[in-house]
Amino acid sequence: MANTANNTRTDVMNLISKKDEIEKQIQQLSVILTQNGVGMTDSLVDADGYPIPTIDIYQVRFARNKIICLQNDHKAIMKDIENGLTTYHASTSNTTLSNEATSVQVQPHREDYSKYTPFAKVCHVSPGSPADEATLQDGDLVLLFGSVT
Repeated sequence: MANTANNTRTDVMNLISKKDEIEKQIQQLSVILTQNGVGMTDSLVDADGYPIPTIDIYQVRFARNKIICLQNDHKAIMKDIENGLTTYHASTSNTTLSNEATSVQVQPHREDYSKYTPFAKVCHVSPGSPADEATLQDGDLVLLFGSVT
């Protein structure tokens, strides 16, 4: 199980490296568009339909096409990363649960609470609340809460 988690972690890290490389390529291609003064949707021809002479149309069209392809690759790799992270976290939580199942039973800590003075009283416990699940009841006196006594 741990080996599977390590493989999944390595796979996810490789996918993240590929994602970073794709983002770097998109950034480099965006510089070409910026240098030519256009974005992804700006027209490359003037009002009369002639190519704008200050724009390297071949370079801009190539960059736009490549950016679109890389954006599609980026979306796909992000889904793969998401799936890999889900698998990784599921495998590590299963390992944690199996480790907890085989752990030694621990006896509850017994302490003399008579030395503490109550500083609060429980007035109401909502059904299904964490306090209810911890078996607090209406009228219980609070002696300790974290480091507060």
